[in-house]
Amino acid sequence: MAETRFVERLTPLDLIMPGGYVGALLVFPTTQLFPTILTKLQNSLDLVCERVPWLMGRVFFTSAAKGQSSTLEIRWTTTDTSPRITDKGSLPHTYEDLVRDQIPLESIPADMWTSRSAIQIESGSGAPVFVASLFRFADGKAVGLCIQTHHNAVDGFGFAEILGFWARHMKESSKSTIPSFGLSLDRNSRLAKALDQRSATRRPSLDELFGRHPEYSRHPPVLPTEVSACTSEILTITMEKINGFKENLKFYLATAPSTNTVACALLWSAIIRARMRRNPTLENKTSRLPMAVNGRKRLDTNLADAQNPYLGNMVLFSLAEMPARDVSDCGQGGGPSTELLADACRIIAQAQSPDRIDAGHIRDVCNIMKDLEDYRSIFPGWELFGSRDLFITSWADLNMYEFDFGDGLGKPQSVRIPYAQADGNVIILPRKRNGAGERLEAVIMLKRDDLEVLKEDSLWEAL
Repeated sequence: MAETRFVERLTPLDLIMPGGYVGALLVFPTTQLFPTILTKLQNSLDLVCERVPWLMGRVFFTSAAKGQSSTLEIRWTTTDTSPRITDKGSLPHTYEDLVRDQIPLESIPADMWTSRSAIQIESGSGAPVFVASLFRFADGKAVGLCIQTHHNAVDGFGFAEILGFWARHMKESSKSTIPSFGLSLDRNSRLAKALDQRSATRRPSLDELFGRHPEYSRHPPVLPTEVSACTSEILTITMEKINGFKENLKFYLATAPSTNTVACALLWSAIIRARMRRNPTLENKTSRLPMAVNGRKRLDTNLADAQNPYLGNMVLFSLAEMPARDVSDCGQGGGPSTELLADACRIIAQAQSPDRIDAGHIRDVCNIMKDLEDYRSIFPGWELFGSRDLFITSWADLNMYEFDFGDGLGKPQSVRIPYAQADGNVIILPRKRNGAGERLEAVIMLKRDDLEVLKEDSLWEAL
């Protein structure tokens, strides 16, 4: 039987994402034998790949051709098999010890993950769309499942949909009882159809588009002359504390802010305070807060359909800004401080509002990418290395703790991401909604000295 080859070109919104991998570690307490777990996970992953065959593929770079810009595409064939889950052996730590320490990111060595978080696509061989690995804890009381998808193929929201689909295959004994992803159109067709429903009368020039969207830039970031040691660590805020701030804000805001908005304002404020200890001149500058926004429902609610979810990238960036001095004073006690926190919440909510990031916004971003001669010539519009701006991605509403992997594993008890060394990035981890004692976990990536100062802030739960 002849081999059939398939190609799916990635969309403008895929191309704008940084190369590398989106990854999560799911930790399951279990007494089931490791080989049994590995076999069950592999069999169910095989079924997932039958429904989403491009997960078996690789992401390739294609050079510019006559009339076409360089791009990326996923390639796979009818003879490809689903990715093999790599057995990574055993951690040197016990599950009980790591849980006591809240499973620090650094406790999971880099070699437990199949791929590095940041990786360049090699010419000719490409990079796998999906990889996974499994390891044991030293006491045999739990396993860790590391899953990664290429960021140019899948965003965090699509990543969560794939994990949920995998969990349903693990839990259900009959393949026929599991709702199938429709996937009736490839990602380009679905995106084009959604955009065409709201077609614009006039296409702005590239200069006009960049003028409308300061979250993007044509200029590469200025590299620092000195490289400081950076690290990442999980810090926690109790929901009781966040709810207390929300109650106080009722007197200053006409519309109650979301938990996510308040949390992001508090994180922004605490991190700017820590940075000011090292660099007092920051108080005379403006700080910007870019945040990732899921555009699916902003463009077409069908893209968020549970039976046919859009798995490709649909991430846009909001951009809030405020004097750094005011940001640092948010929520520090007293009326003026609460009023500044209300201002920060208002600015963040406005930057992320459906009126600001709508179908027209998404079309603009697609047109920027289409009009560029090289998709790699677009850069973030905020400062990456100056310790002035802060980028936040929230996974709080990705219900990974609700994914039930069936007998032997059940629901994950911890969700973690790969350890990274960076300055000015925050990822709010999925919420574990367990009632009155709930804590919001945030991965803070900062210069090591700034992080040590940050940990002294009164915002955090005493550990």
